[in-house]
Amino acid sequence: MKIVLATCSAFPAGEPGHERLDAALTARGADVEWSVWDDPEVDWAAADLVAVRATWDYIERPEEFLAWARRVEGVTLLTHGSDVMAWNMDKAYLVALAEAGVVPVVPSRLLHGPDDLARARADWGDVVVKPRVGAGGVGWSWSSPRSPSTPSTSPTGH
Repeated sequence: MKIVLATCSAFPAGEPGHERLDAALTARGADVEWSVWDDPEVDWAAADLVAVRATWDYIERPEEFLAWARRVEGVTLLTHGSDVMAWNMDKAYLVALAEAGVVPVVPSRLLHGPDDLARARADWGDVVVKPRVGAGGVGWSWSSPRSPSTPSTSPTGH
């Protein structure tokens, strides 16, 4: 069975620590290959299974990433599928899970503008603001009722 693990150009040979995963799959008879998700030269149809592993740059081009996922699942088996990935990419899923009572979720609210941020700060005090589509802590900020109306930049500078 050929398993292709999708990654980003920052980790073309596999995400840090991938050796144990590769070894475990190989020990079970799989032919394992890492491929960059947006590399036009990759023949995704040659894989028996494509698993999304380290596609961290999808947040820069989410629509392009979802189009790629739809193309891949049209030619082979894609773990989780594009519908699940689209749902999971947008942090609104956290609100949906909380409302459904499926799993415990940190209190979350979708903000559509400064008034929503002011209400969140009034209700909760200090809040962490994240982009709806994001990963790896990129773009988060902290906001407090004691701070100006604009959230502060994260310590990472994003």
